[in-house]
Amino acid sequence: MRAILFGAGASFGCGDVDPCPPPLGAGLFPSLRRIYPTWRSVPDEAAALFEQHFESGMAEIIEKYGYSVGPLMQEMARFFSIFRVPEGAMNLYVELIDSLKGREDILWGTLNYECILEQAAANRGHSISYFSDPGPDTFGFPVWKLHGSCNFKVSGLEATGGVRYSGTGVTFAGSIEPIDPGEVQAYYSGNTALYPAMALYAADKPISMSPGPIKEAQARWNDHILDCERVIVIGVRPYPEDRHIWKSLAETSAELAAVGNQEAFESWAADSRPDKVVQILGSRWSDATDQVIEFLVS
Repeated sequence: MRAILFGAGASFGCGDVDPCPPPLGAGLFPSLRRIYPTWRSVPDEAAALFEQHFESGMAEIIEKYGYSVGPLMQEMARFFSIFRVPEGAMNLYVELIDSLKGREDILWGTLNYECILEQAAANRGHSISYFSDPGPDTFGFPVWKLHGSCNFKVSGLEATGGVRYSGTGVTFAGSIEPIDPGEVQAYYSGNTALYPAMALYAADKPISMSPGPIKEAQARWNDHILDCERVIVIGVRPYPEDRHIWKSLAETSAELAAVGNQEAFESWAADSRPDKVVQILGSRWSDATDQVIEFLVS
């Protein structure tokens, strides 16, 4: 089995996306603040932290302004739902999906809340099967969204807009019902206090909405990573504090390759994989497309 893990850098640099590629972490807070009223009302001290490091700002919100978490996450979900792959687009996701057509040993994983990967697959005629193992018996294109997704509605649970809850202190259990990203805007602008099953963009990526299915998927993903022959990470900066992702990458005996910041990956590898090689295929996906395909198919 071979695995691909995409991050924000992959979608930012993938090419053709409407209305534009989604921002990287440093650009996320200004984008949200420009568009959405709850993000514009973030207190100044938290705003200053968001501008320095998004996770620090979210930690401040969770600790001091917990009742704002739900509305902020609703608006974040609405934001990420706007990014679409135009019909007929040939961005890097589409090109990679085409290049790996017929391969039944590929595990497709992403840390992104948007739906660009699965839209690229759908545009090439694939049905989407979230958290399914790859193989000849899998129905659909297997996509693993390890931090949840803007279109992951909590199934079988309702909470009207008048319901208030604080930070990560309340967990809403339930299964996940994927909805069309085009429905996200209307649903989370309506009379609901819930937001999608998305990890908070904070340290340890806490999950309050449907944590069970997401954490189970993370555990299965890590088991797969330990059994893989080859793993490639595209557009994800090493962040060892997120042990649910980086622990298995450190421990796996798979050949590991990366597209991203060479210095960051070499530093992480020296600390976390001192006896194992990490191949750096390039700093940008657009400059390493052939190397990525060769690594996965050879």
